[in-house]
Amino acid sequence: MYRVLTNSSKRITGKYGNGHLGVDLGWVGGSGDNVYAHSAGVVVKVVTGKSKDTSSRGDDTYGNYVKIKHSDGYYTLYAHLESVDVKVGEHVEAGQKIGYMGETGNAFGKHLHFEVRNKEDRIVNPTPYLTEDLPEASNKVEYRVHILGGSWLPWVSKVDDTQEGYAGIYGKTIDGIQVRGRRYRAHILGGSWLPVVDKVDDTANGYAGIYGRPIDGIQIYDSQYRAHIKGGKWLPWVSKVDNKASGYAGLYGKNIDGIQIK
Repeated sequence: MYRVLTNSSKRITGKYGNGHLGVDLGWVGGSGDNVYAHSAGVVVKVVTGKSKDTSSRGDDTYGNYVKIKHSDGYYTLYAHLESVDVKVGEHVEAGQKIGYMGETGNAFGKHLHFEVRNKEDRIVNPTPYLTEDLPEASNKVEYRVHILGGSWLPWVSKVDDTQEGYAGIYGKTIDGIQVRGRRYRAHILGGSWLPVVDKVDDTANGYAGIYGRPIDGIQIYDSQYRAHIKGGKWLPWVSKVDNKASGYAGLYGKNIDGIQIK
């Protein structure tokens, strides 16, 4: 059975290759054409309001579509949808319904155009992944922090008691964090929790925090993580995200000067 449709029988109508960047899966009707998330991840793009347009160009050829980023850094894309059931920023589980097959964009007949992209957002052959998992995520989480009044420190990918085994500098307050391949957010000292971040870049939405405002709490989804209190010690490891004291790393009112994630 395919990961993105409930019925896999004779569904491939367009193979990958020769200029075709995905695999097309044909219409059978009814609930058999519900489209499901291949794997758990975060919805990073949703396009709706499109109709059939065989003269469209560029991304418009996809019609209505959903793009999901997964924990290993890979992406899946589901195009030509008639309807969409998710929104940007939503965390979806594997097998969750995300839409319904259609004929929007540059499409001749109702079908699902399914793509898989690697960590660099480049197309790879999606055919093996119709029934298989995406490449496994690395056991190493890459993360870094921004020092209050300073700059971003180098990326860290291990956890130990050496200088390279945590992100931060003891005694230096942190005002920003970045974590590759995870959803994460920060709590501002004397303020509140900021929105969840699911990417890493140089924009205001590409890190968790606000330059110039100390961080006193962090939450990292799908990870074990902990924080070091400025002038204090490492706090216990946290493995969940919620509104309880055990659902974040840090202490409200206490500056953080180091983090570890695994």
